[in-house]
Amino acid sequence: MGERLSERGGVSGEQERDMAAKANPDTPFHYSYQPHRWHPHDKIIRMVGSSKRVLDVGCASGYLAKQFKANDCSVIGVEINPEEAEKARAYCDTVLTADAKTVPGSAFSDGCFDVIVYADVLEHMEHPDRVLRTQQRWLSSNGYAIVSLPNIAFLGIRLQLLLGRFNYRDFGILDRTHLRFYTLATAKELLHGAQYSVKGFEPVGWPSTIMPSWLYPTVWASGFVFQASPDNRAEK
Repeated sequence: MGERLSERGGVSGEQERDMAAKANPDTPFHYSYQPHRWHPHDKIIRMVGSSKRVLDVGCASGYLAKQFKANDCSVIGVEINPEEAEKARAYCDTVLTADAKTVPGSAFSDGCFDVIVYADVLEHMEHPDRVLRTQQRWLSSNGYAIVSLPNIAFLGIRLQLLLGRFNYRDFGILDRTHLRFYTLATAKELLHGAQYSVKGFEPVGWPSTIMPSWLYPTVWASGFVFQASPDNRAEK
């Protein structure tokens, strides 16, 4: 199993959407880059590194691709929303306007990417394991995937359950468009089932910034960012 890569936490992408929706309930939400060291964006960018060939799955407007390019990476994006895909073209070398779930394995050459990024996208898929397995062939011999997922075992959700509540919303961990819910353990099961091994992970969510790492880390994290490699190349 992988080791934690950091003790830092922050506001997850899901929480960011939650807060924005509360502040501007009549304005459509658009993700944007958050430069804070405790934010998942920082963790993803650090895990990607520099001078890599990156596939950004569900790239939205290209806010992460812009940061990857600043680190001398080449970036190809996949985005289902045509308007967002058009914005992403300003930061990606190429953008494929398509549903990530249905992109065939033949869409890209085997071994053509060093990193594949799945930033808060897999929980929206009915069969994320199939997507991970199909697209794994695109990774180079030393390539790896970066996966961020919300944590259904987060303290806030546990407290709601104690009160008999499990109410779907338009945003957050209980987003109506989420088809899958994960704990730390089941997120690892997803990756292992897709023939990946977890090299490490980092928690996100502000409580994890102040709580000791040994004190139930799965309770304080609103999500996790994983770095995973195909089974035959990762540490078990």
